[in-house]
Amino acid sequence: MQKNQILLKQPLNTQFKQQSIPGKMIIYSPPCAVSLMVAVSIIFLALGAAILIESDSVVEIVQRYDDKQACAYNKTNPKQLWDGCKYIYPFEIPRTMKAPVFLYYQLTNYYQNHRKYVKSMSTMQLAGQDPATVELMSDCKPRLTNKDKSLTYSPAGLMPWSMFNDSFALYGADGTLFCDGELFTKDKDSTPLQNMTCTKKGIAWDSDKDKYAPPFNGTNILTYTGRTDKGNKSYIVNGWYEFEDYHPLPNPQDEDFMVWMRNEPISSFRKLYRVIQTDLTAGSYVMHVKQRYDVLAFGGTKSFVLLKPGWIGAPNRPLAGFYLAVGSLSFVFSVTFILKLLIPSLNPSKR
Repeated sequence: MQKNQILLKQPLNTQFKQQSIPGKMIIYSPPCAVSLMVAVSIIFLALGAAILIESDSVVEIVQRYDDKQACAYNKTNPKQLWDGCKYIYPFEIPRTMKAPVFLYYQLTNYYQNHRKYVKSMSTMQLAGQDPATVELMSDCKPRLTNKDKSLTYSPAGLMPWSMFNDSFALYGADGTLFCDGELFTKDKDSTPLQNMTCTKKGIAWDSDKDKYAPPFNGTNILTYTGRTDKGNKSYIVNGWYEFEDYHPLPNPQDEDFMVWMRNEPISSFRKLYRVIQTDLTAGSYVMHVKQRYDVLAFGGTKSFVLLKPGWIGAPNRPLAGFYLAVGSLSFVFSVTFILKLLIPSLNPSKR
């Protein structure tokens, strides 16, 4: 009886159950192995050289500007804070940048992927729906309601509240205006308010545009449009954050907002600001910057970036170095194996 019970617990006598399926292992001959390593070295060295050459040909201007502030952040003077610390930054473009030229802003030491920060938003609000109760948006605190909780911000949360709001205007040395980032409407049309050679429409991903809708206009909701039926306080009428005059709630359909709301996985990142649709010839230029965004509080930096990407995008010398390193190692190993095959004293099978 006991023997039968033991037999019942044994696996079936099949090749799969008994792990006896025939197996094959490819054993490369020395000439085949050498040929593969030579092919790898040629391919990787060629790709590395091509990427390095392309990286050197890409024109990229990166200028840090937060260390050039003309005034200090004064939170007791909100009007001055919103007008921005104006600074004119001269720079040179060494080679002509063919259109389109991409204008980015770049931040460092900014952890947009922090769990609490990422959760501090309401996808229902951004989709134009009514979350019904503030309890469903508890992750949006402390930027959820005004002080007496009579109005709920839309959009609520730290992510919308912390939207980047510096502005840039690019001029030629002769005063020609190429792009003023402020002269666009903050809606889904991104209409330019002045004839310029740059665009805002299209800076957000098409897939992101489907996620955002006009904010739900409930009786206790405060949006960027403001409202006049809840008193005459300036922040309510103008659609500002309470105790932060001139700091408006963002429009969820503004493409600048959509770009900001796409989280970055690393602490140093750049985001697309505008696209310049004309060639920038080599020469002198000036960037008029209005600084409103305080990075001193978290030890970060701010830069503006002008880039005409190549077929690899932005310059990527580390990637070129990786390909060259792998190709060089493969070449060294292939030469070593060839010598071992050709010289009898190095090949035990030929002694």
